[in-house]
Amino acid sequence: DCPPDLSTATSPTARMLMSYEPFRTLFLLCCIVAPTYAQYSMKDLLMAQHWWCSPSRGHAEGPMCKRAAITEAIATSTEAAEKTRLVEKLKQSIQAGQIDAQGLDATNPERHRMMEAWCDSTDEANNVAKKGPCIRAANHRSFVKRRETLLTFWCEEQGQAGSPKCAQMEFGQKIQNTDSGAERKRLAADFKAKQPSNVEDQVKEETKQMMHAVCASSHGKTELFKSTCSRIHHEL
Repeated sequence: DCPPDLSTATSPTARMLMSYEPFRTLFLLCCIVAPTYAQYSMKDLLMAQHWWCSPSRGHAEGPMCKRAAITEAIATSTEAAEKTRLVEKLKQSIQAGQIDAQGLDATNPERHRMMEAWCDSTDEANNVAKKGPCIRAANHRSFVKRRETLLTFWCEEQGQAGSPKCAQMEFGQKIQNTDSGAERKRLAADFKAKQPSNVEDQVKEETKQMMHAVCASSHGKTELFKSTCSRIHHEL
């Protein structure tokens, strides 16, 4: 999920974070890219993060877990001076590139690795709670596989490389493979700067053409595309 829009928040911590430029930029990046990523409730994300960041998992020193530890300390601190110190530590860690401005944003590849690992785990205590988010995690995994197939089929085999839709899919793939929040921010800025004003209409029309073509091919009968293609055929 996109982080909450803190521009209207009233808490001192939220105001301090929203005044920090990298946080605002990553919020925008999340809202640009998020529709193509699995969406989870914050409750689901925090449940998975608690599991992922457990010392026994070996991720405690990773960027996302480091950020989680600092933000938890901010939330539980009762002293104003200590809270301010921790917020400053968070900002400095973001500036130094040690952690991302928004650790659970929808563009963060570690978030998806976390959700997939949590869903693949055999933690019996969480099996019921995991059902909904793990369906979404599986859908995201299928989405990534479909994108890889479409990049090969449409952009390479059908000679559409460089088209608006291919550029969009290549951008999504780069974001998916980029752990650094600062680098994702740079990629997003470069991508946005190169887009023509009518790119949304171009992508929408090309997506229709691409999906009709792939559904008419042997791919349309595979498990990966069967459900999507059946809806397309129904609409014709």
